[in-house]
Amino acid sequence: PTLMSDDVRKQLLQEQGEQLSFVEIPRLSIMAAGAGLFEFGDTNETTRTFEGVILSSHGRNTMWDRSYGEAAPEGSSSGPACSSGDGQVGRPRAGFEHAALHGEAEGTESIACGECPYNQWGSVALVGKTGKGKACTNQRSVYLVVPGSELPYELILSPTSLRAFDQYSATLLNQGFPLPSVVTVLSQNIVERGTMKWAQATFKMGEQLDDDTFGAIRDKMQKYASAISPRALLTSDGDEEDGEDEAPF
Repeated sequence: PTLMSDDVRKQLLQEQGEQLSFVEIPRLSIMAAGAGLFEFGDTNETTRTFEGVILSSHGRNTMWDRSYGEAAPEGSSSGPACSSGDGQVGRPRAGFEHAALHGEAEGTESIACGECPYNQWGSVALVGKTGKGKACTNQRSVYLVVPGSELPYELILSPTSLRAFDQYSATLLNQGFPLPSVVTVLSQNIVERGTMKWAQATFKMGEQLDDDTFGAIRDKMQKYASAISPRALLTSDGDEEDGEDEAPF
């Protein structure tokens, strides 16, 4: 409404947020097939570049025992064969014959990702695929806020973008800038190799936040701490392979 003042709007939004008992933050996706676009999951809007403030990030792993697009066997779960919400400890799917267990999983086991046979180079053969890569897909969840949005977004980086993110984070670390203290400009590079085409996210430092804005960011980090923390277990929703993870680094 045009008659609503900024103070009233701010108060109503604050009260609305305080009434929420469960918050599932929206996804921000890198569109497949090297489109060079980001898509905001809650609005379906797309953009080639945008600015945001990175609140936090953590690793995550997903391992599938079937090819992309292939339906799950009758009577079995549609989820991944094994997944890790923090990139450190994996939970296998019940009934899956996990190589680290030498038998079928009950679904309650905890497996160290760093030592897992599926997380080693060349392990794709263990799930009937060809190539020199890993059966397990290493990813990273990056949580960030963008101008005009109250809720943070979760951007899941595929292996092709992990190095760029780590290099960006290391550069800020070396210069004494915590990730939440600066604006980050995100865009994509499109890489083509033979018949393959994929996107790599890029990260560039923008302006440093002033004290008031940084204080508001810290408040938001605390407010949504549970939503931007590693998940105990990934689900099949939105975690299906998109085909781009087969691209080399």
